[in-house]
Amino acid sequence: MPARIRDTPKPNAEKNPARKNTAPSDDATEPTPELRLLGELRPVTTREERIAMNAYWRAASRQFAPGHELDDWLAAETEVDTRDREQRR
Repeated sequence: MPARIRDTPKPNAEKNPARKNTAPSDDATEPTPELRLLGELRPVTTREERIAMNAYWRAASRQFAPGHELDDWLAAETEVDTRDREQRR
């Protein structure tokens, strides 16, 4: 007989360290950019990945209200490019 939903054990965060709470703290402006692909955690390195992450956090800050996607992307491009230029100095 298949297990019913209420009979299915709930995942325990202590048993699975990959399921840690990764919500940003109140004092952090942006979490360390990392990208999880198929369970592998790796640093975000390409310009496009950094822009996508920045645009995502911009959308999240306004609770993903529709109609601002292009504005988020363009502002993220500007910010990432400015940071890159400043780091090269």
